[in-house]
Amino acid sequence: MQVFNVQGMTCGHCVKAVTKAIQALDGSAQVEVDLAGRQVKV
Repeated sequence: MQVFNVQGMTCGHCVKAVTKAIQALDGSAQVEVDLAGRQVKV
């Protein structure tokens, strides 16, 4: 599991955009987004 800090992520649209971008690179990736913590776990 990798944890990334994503600055500027403030809404549900941001969550969808980040998730879609990661899954475009790896369709089998499981993505967990913590909007309040501004972190993405892949």
